[in-house]
Amino acid sequence: MNSARFRKLCIPGFLIFICAFSACTKIVTTNLGSGLASGPDGVNTKDTILDVISKNGGDSVISVSIAIDHVMGYMNDPIFGKTTANINAQFKPTIYPVLFERPKDQLVYDSMVLVLGYQSYTGDSTQNLAFRVYEIKNDFDFKDSAYNNEFVVPREQEVTENNMAKTVDIRHLRDSVYPFNEAATSQIRIKLSASFGQKFLNTYDTTSAYKNDSLFTAAFKGLQIAAEQTGNALIRVNLLDTNSKLALYYHYTDTSGKVDTSVKYFRPGTFTAASSNYIARDRSLPAEIGHFFPPNMSVDQDSLIYIQSGPGTYATIKIPGLSGLPNMIIHRAELIMEQVTDNVFNSDTLYNTPNLFLLAKSDSAFWFNIPGFENPVNIYSPTSDAVFSSTSGILLNYPDFGGIPANSIDPLTGKTKSTYNFSLTRYVQGIVTNHNPTYTLILYSPYNEAIRLSEQQAVYRSIASSPLNYPGIGRVRLGGGNNSQYKMRFHIVYSTL
Repeated sequence: MNSARFRKLCIPGFLIFICAFSACTKIVTTNLGSGLASGPDGVNTKDTILDVISKNGGDSVISVSIAIDHVMGYMNDPIFGKTTANINAQFKPTIYPVLFERPKDQLVYDSMVLVLGYQSYTGDSTQNLAFRVYEIKNDFDFKDSAYNNEFVVPREQEVTENNMAKTVDIRHLRDSVYPFNEAATSQIRIKLSASFGQKFLNTYDTTSAYKNDSLFTAAFKGLQIAAEQTGNALIRVNLLDTNSKLALYYHYTDTSGKVDTSVKYFRPGTFTAASSNYIARDRSLPAEIGHFFPPNMSVDQDSLIYIQSGPGTYATIKIPGLSGLPNMIIHRAELIMEQVTDNVFNSDTLYNTPNLFLLAKSDSAFWFNIPGFENPVNIYSPTSDAVFSSTSGILLNYPDFGGIPANSIDPLTGKTKSTYNFSLTRYVQGIVTNHNPTYTLILYSPYNEAIRLSEQQAVYRSIASSPLNYPGIGRVRLGGGNNSQYKMRFHIVYSTL
């Protein structure tokens, strides 16, 4: 299971989220103060705004599964700081023993190329990135994909051809390439040194590394693709893509005297290869986020909230006014937050705005719960809020919850602005009617979390069937509860008798 681990909160793996009690409300977000009137029988529909206390909380770490896109590159964001991303991966034969067309003394080495399946990018495509490739240290026991983004995989000598960094022009990664006997697109190709490649042709054989997986792993631990601190983008690659491989090119003379070329592939495998994604964040000054991270705990709330996708940042949100609400019918309760657009560097167009999520944190225990859903059976009940599928175990109504940004034109700046409206209707009704406790909320940008539904239920469920955000990609600067122009606020539409 791959899940974000939050620092400074003592949050264990069984993260329980608050969306269950907000699930299936279909009331459209009401414009504040509009369309509210007295109904029949003395029923009055009104709305109100409660103040929010928002605070930058800290950062998190993640572990990236080999099945999920990895990121590599270097990014220098004036708002959120620098990011360096490296990939470590094993490349192995697809079948043992590894056999060639002719005896190895009749094979002639041509080249070895590291090929990575390009998916997409975030950042500035006009600036070239640069990468070097290293062999992973041979005595390192590289054996799975459980390493978190901070883990530094030890490496040995560089194996990039001529020890020169490979320059990558993002604008041409969708172009077709025609190496030897293959045609392909969406490939990042890095030529490796002859001394490294020749051992795959001339040293390894069926009595040693090519005999079985354990012997091959003992001989070759894998490669590290390390980014130089140049450019301003992160590239997404998929290690299980058919384009991702080590390609060993060679030629030989067949029995008829004809010279023939061939290629042997070594690939990452879902269950046979280890991988890790090293993603380092530098949020120090002069990046703007450096004024808020590490958080200043002597200040009760921040006017700007910085949310960065995992390994990212989180914020805490409190709504003190919820504990004093009178008896009422809650039609809609929503936490509204707006992006504070970048008018200085115009960087918002370069970096993705992420999907967000809310958790409910208990102040008296190190676990999260679902207020109003202490009985786990209710989580699946179609007569209440059908939050999770009882068959697939996947959250059904994430879009209704409000974590997907809605874009509009900011009237203050004329720039595109993202707004989030988190529906917390059942949460508030439970406080009003059943006197349920109020909770500190945790706002963050999830990667691939599986969460525990309650303290009583030890079964984990996924927030979504696929990652809500890719590792390292996505950030948004939001207005806090005391921001004068982009105030985070809690809006309630209700009726009283």
